[in-house]
Amino acid sequence: MDDRSEIARAAAEAAARSSYGKLVAWLAARTRDVAGAEDALADAFAAALERWPR
Repeated sequence: MDDRSEIARAAAEAAARSSYGKLVAWLAARTRDVAGAEDALADAFAAALERWPR
């Protein structure tokens, strides 16, 4: 893994740690589906890691 990929992964992990709960709560409030909110957020972070740092 190159330095850019490692930096991107670290940034995504930091974002997930600092905002995961708030993001799940916001998504769940809008959709009324906690499990769906968790799945959507996990998919979003996975997609971001695939595309960053391009």
